[in-house]
Amino acid sequence: MNELKYPFLMSVLPSEEDRDYLIEFPDLPRYPFLMSVLPSEEGGGYLIEFPDLPGCMSDGDTIEETIENGKDAMFCWIETAKEFGDKIPQPGSADVFNGDWAQQIPEHIHIQLLQRAEQKGVSLTTLVTEMLSAEL
Repeated sequence: MNELKYPFLMSVLPSEEDRDYLIEFPDLPRYPFLMSVLPSEEGGGYLIEFPDLPGCMSDGDTIEETIENGKDAMFCWIETAKEFGDKIPQPGSADVFNGDWAQQIPEHIHIQLLQRAEQKGVSLTTLVTEMLSAEL
């Protein structure tokens, strides 16, 4: 899977033609999702995952199709949870975007980063955060 993941907030309010969802779920919240590019060997397209709703995911050929399929998957997940009396997590409860990130790098790069952080008088975390921010 491509290493680029894009977090977005998705409105789960249905379009005009899908008003039945409003009757079933009158106050649907907004759930964060991750969207990934699927490699061609996996069929291409995009994958959408909802960290707050375990196992809730879908895919599609375009971003728009993937989001629409994701809405349907989310509605089905919530409907199934209600049928079985399962608790429905609040949006953001998975805490996926908490700032923690682990990355393995070659030893020589790690040493160079440590040396540069020492030269600048900052921590390794501060240095890497500054470098990533500057690049983005």
